[in-house]
Amino acid sequence: MFALNIMLARWTSAEEYGVFAVLFSVFLILAGIHNALIVDPMTVYGSQKSSVNASRYVSRVYVLHFLVASGVGLAASLVAFLFDNEAFSHARWALPIAAPIMLTFWATRRWFYVIGKPRRALAMSASYALLMTAGLVFLRWTDQLSSYSALILLAGCALLVSIVPVVRGVAGIRFQARGAINSTVIQHWKYGRWALGESIVFALGTSVYPLLIAFFGGAANAGAFRALQIIFLPLTQILISGGLLLLPWLARSRINVSDAEFSKHAWTVIVIFTGAAILYLFPVLGWAETIVRLLYDNVEYLRLVWLIPYLGLVAFLAAISAALMLILKAAERPDLVFVSTAATCIVTLTIGTALVANFGLAGIAMALVSSTMVGTLLLAWNGLRYIHAVRSKQHGQAIRDNASA
Repeated sequence: MFALNIMLARWTSAEEYGVFAVLFSVFLILAGIHNALIVDPMTVYGSQKSSVNASRYVSRVYVLHFLVASGVGLAASLVAFLFDNEAFSHARWALPIAAPIMLTFWATRRWFYVIGKPRRALAMSASYALLMTAGLVFLRWTDQLSSYSALILLAGCALLVSIVPVVRGVAGIRFQARGAINSTVIQHWKYGRWALGESIVFALGTSVYPLLIAFFGGAANAGAFRALQIIFLPLTQILISGGLLLLPWLARSRINVSDAEFSKHAWTVIVIFTGAAILYLFPVLGWAETIVRLLYDNVEYLRLVWLIPYLGLVAFLAAISAALMLILKAAERPDLVFVSTAATCIVTLTIGTALVANFGLAGIAMALVSSTMVGTLLLAWNGLRYIHAVRSKQHGQAIRDNASA
């Protein structure tokens, strides 16, 4: 996605890229439903199953996936009607096509991480990136590159990369009893009912800003803002990839190791994520203008370089939040994650909207920092309190064991 965004921002106008940014933000918000009901429960429960049970389980998950992905595609069709101005007239209809296919790619790639085959997942990602880059170059060469063609390209590449593992996974569906599928539905819903709200409000709290900027300031400003955000996308992808590897590990360790050991694992995740953020942000903040000039060479983006320190602070807080979310999800406490992300969403939709409406891009900086800070503080409170409770439980058990001895 980093290469796609860089090429689009560099090779198209700020307005055209803004259209893509807004539509992809809508997709991310809708994808929160799929993540909550399919991907997150699959990551936690799938990692606890044996290889035989895992193959049966993934077949049942694909049944749920196709139902939810179809619903997301329908929702995307309804949202497309809302973008009725000239800038969005053509590209908006690519969203309902691309959304279900992209979700299939994401779910399939995550499954390989869950069953301990990260090389397969990385192979999917690498193939997808190569196909997408070749497609973008071809569209640029034929003068067909636009927000519409970019979304269709995303869907086409995702389909090519996913089709073989999906067919293999779906092949086992006919052997599944209806009761087993219903059991999986109930299991996913029990976990996902909290994660559903958390995923939606998280997506709203983090992805709604291009929509707000487009509404109050036009698609060109939304494109310029998103172009600067993309500079921090590699860090986000590093954290996501780390989470894909570490969440199954944390989920297993919570069951298989002592409470004290799980507490150490939790702190290890926090240190890894925080350290990765510091190492990435140091050069980006130090050479911000040079990086923007090299990536885009566009005066529309250079005039907003002053936003980068604020975006850097938000990225650092997001890294801490991502680590704390992993810990709470592994502990099967998505309710605590929901509380913090709901607070972030409320601040974004109330204070954030007011700041953007009255102060424009300066309001965006204030809104991003304030909403992210609120969410991080709440996550820290709940996450660190959980780790402390785990340690206290272990300490109390040790005292009782010594007393009985």
